[in-house]
Amino acid sequence: MHQALYRVYRPKTFDDIVGQEHITSVLKNQVAEDTVNHAYLFCGPRGTGKTSTAKVLARAVNCTGEIKPCYQCKSCEQSSLDIIEMDAASNNSVDNIRDIRDNIVFMPSVSRYKVYIIDEVHMLSQGAFNALLKTLEEPPSHVIFILATTEPQKIPATVLSRCQRFDFKKIDDSILTQQLEKVLLQEGKEFEADAVQCIVQKSDGGMRDALSLLDKVMNLSKLTKQEVIQALGEVQEETYLAFIQFMKDKNIPELLSLIEQLNQNGLDMKQFVVDLLYYLKESLLKMWSEEEKEQLDKVFQSVEVSDVVRWIEKMAFILNEMKYSSVPATILEVETIRFLEMPCEMTADVQDLILLQKELVRLRERVQMLEQKLQVGALRSAFAQREECDEEVKKEEQHLISSCDVKELPEQLSAQEQDKVDDINNRFSEIYELLKQRHEASKKALLQEGRVVRFVGQQIYIAYDRAYEFHKNRIDTSETVQLLSQIFSDCLQETVKVNFLFKDEMKNISEEQKEDIVDVLKQEFPDIPLEVE
Repeated sequence: MHQALYRVYRPKTFDDIVGQEHITSVLKNQVAEDTVNHAYLFCGPRGTGKTSTAKVLARAVNCTGEIKPCYQCKSCEQSSLDIIEMDAASNNSVDNIRDIRDNIVFMPSVSRYKVYIIDEVHMLSQGAFNALLKTLEEPPSHVIFILATTEPQKIPATVLSRCQRFDFKKIDDSILTQQLEKVLLQEGKEFEADAVQCIVQKSDGGMRDALSLLDKVMNLSKLTKQEVIQALGEVQEETYLAFIQFMKDKNIPELLSLIEQLNQNGLDMKQFVVDLLYYLKESLLKMWSEEEKEQLDKVFQSVEVSDVVRWIEKMAFILNEMKYSSVPATILEVETIRFLEMPCEMTADVQDLILLQKELVRLRERVQMLEQKLQVGALRSAFAQREECDEEVKKEEQHLISSCDVKELPEQLSAQEQDKVDDINNRFSEIYELLKQRHEASKKALLQEGRVVRFVGQQIYIAYDRAYEFHKNRIDTSETVQLLSQIFSDCLQETVKVNFLFKDEMKNISEEQKEDIVDVLKQEFPDIPLEVE
């Protein structure tokens, strides 16, 4: 009967465990110096050697040979009664842990230590963890616990603190390639280097996955890249290049046709996006390398690095959206269209920088205009100037007035207004859901720090504490105000406008207290001669 490759080539010594030297070196020294801990926790991604390391350590602590483990003494025998393995996924009850607690009092049969290996320990129930606590803290001197898990965050802190933790990492691609080539040579199988690279890429840093995939293609007549791609159901490089070419040319019809074809062929669209991200990342690295730049396909010859970065960011966003959808192909189609049809997306910091640059240019023009008028030398009163000022100056005054953040509100809230304010605050969860539907969920973090304080004349006033100045400034832009006004209108079934302010900026100004425009400007800017000719 055929035995799987990952079982045939399972590590038997610490030196056989590859890619985890930061762990095996420590364990070897502990065994050699007889400073073995009473409890270990091995955690990390699947297929990285956690269970294999646990088995090697279990035999090494009991080995009587010079090289530990030697696999010749009784303690190293595969059927040793003093090495007990338990799968917590199927033995996760309190009773299973109580059995262990009752049995650890008995001495080992032939070995120095009785070693318990509990795999997938995060699957234990809360009661089972509680039953394990005291045993882990003060076990008999002849007992060692080795816990293995892929999800250490699910293990109670009280258990973590009682174990010596080792974090396994994903195995580097170069190490995986070297190991697979070594296995193929031992098996007497001819292969192409590109074929091995396809397997390594698919294994995602896991040695067990790499060997399992290799086992799947071992019976191919010829181990070539093309044969491996077909056997593993992978997408050929030409498909990625075609997808990138269509994005580069903004050829939406051809792009949609390609996505539909891949979906009809039964391809996992989420995995396709993952592989496309990997391909784009590798191409980006080559674009930065003068030595490998020549290896790039002609598709990338006229593409800027910034374009590839934007594609990677968008594909990562699409992949995240796919996690919550039962129709990933549709998500890929819609988001790709949105990306290609709309202008280049900019980060909020870049948008703020552009606005600041525009404001700086406007202020410079204003200063130049004032300097020219000062050279003429005739100062006129503000009121006279108002009668003759042109449309541009009127707009400037209006802009300055709006920047004063003067809110003309009645002094007291009526009972009707208070009810409306409370109703709007209670419907923020609906607002957040509408933001999510419009792919604007990031606005939730900015909006949730504010609170509706007034509702006057179809105007909603949302106030922030000074401690959340960053949130208020980021959300108080014309585009965001327009978006939120529309969302609030849809939610409330009436047309409203959203305004943002700080709580200490609320000013109660009645109709008879309204000041003249120029008086407001003078009060806010006392040292600046606003009206000069």
